[in-house]
Amino acid sequence: MLDYGTIIKRSVEVVKKNRWLLVYGALIAGGFASGGSAGGGSSSNSKPDMNLEDLPQKTSSVLGESANIFRDWLASVSPLTWALLAGGILLIVIIGIVAALIMKNWAKASLISGAQLALNDQPTDLSNTSPLGKAKTKSLIIFSFISGGITLAVIILLTIIGGLTYVLMKGAPVMTVLWGIFIAFPTVIALFTFFIFLTMISIYADRLIVLKNLTPWNAWKKALSLSKGNFLDTAVMGIINSVTTGIFGCLTTIIVLLILGIPSLIILLPSLINKKSPPPIVWVFLVIFVLLFIVTVTLISAATAVFKFSNWNQVFNEVFSKEGQPNE
Repeated sequence: MLDYGTIIKRSVEVVKKNRWLLVYGALIAGGFASGGSAGGGSSSNSKPDMNLEDLPQKTSSVLGESANIFRDWLASVSPLTWALLAGGILLIVIIGIVAALIMKNWAKASLISGAQLALNDQPTDLSNTSPLGKAKTKSLIIFSFISGGITLAVIILLTIIGGLTYVLMKGAPVMTVLWGIFIAFPTVIALFTFFIFLTMISIYADRLIVLKNLTPWNAWKKALSLSKGNFLDTAVMGIINSVTTGIFGCLTTIIVLLILGIPSLIILLPSLINKKSPPPIVWVFLVIFVLLFIVTVTLISAATAVFKFSNWNQVFNEVFSKEGQPNE
């Protein structure tokens, strides 16, 4: 059994002493959140010169004219323009997906390398961790496609099996019940177990690729072996990660909300009491508080990401040393 107390203590030290790793942690955790706000309207004491009985008719007339104008505009746009617009949007989406995939895997590889350097008491900054991550980004992307392909194949296979057996057994109510008991329920359990193993495989394979220079396919095979041979240790570490980071995240978020929310409420209170719109200076403070909240929550998420990666690196080191060298 692994010494989880020592692992957690060492990971806390890694987070505290290696602040540059928070950059990768923030990228992995999702980066900065964003939001929007809606403005209010104004009222007037003057009464509009309009017969309310005619309002539905006039509204329908205005909407009908607007619809006609919009329809005429659509008809005036050539098919080539629509094709170019659709192609441009598709190209932007593809570029965004590719960029996000590269950024995510670069950050993951860099954080794995950086956490390992920190665990070995070596300096960690962007200059010596980013090149390490860049060198393994392509392999991690290839592994993600391999993992995604295997996942899709398993889902399709289980769906086909479940669907065919349902069609064959749906003739009588009792057969439908038997299908639910002996086919549907075991399929759900098998799929759940598969996703658990898939998570474990990804954890080990990422580190086999980054730290041990295995090819993506060999990393998949070796990671499957490590997951099966160390299922309990890996599962316990996963539960510890989920519980500790979940509790830490909730508590720190509540504390930040109280620290920033109470002053926000205080400066808003006069406007709320007088039922008036807050003055510009109040809006400035509110925007500052919101930005501080976003930055603080992002740092918390980044710290938990570094903490988890450090934990998994230590688990991997223990498991790998016990299992021996992989077959390259």
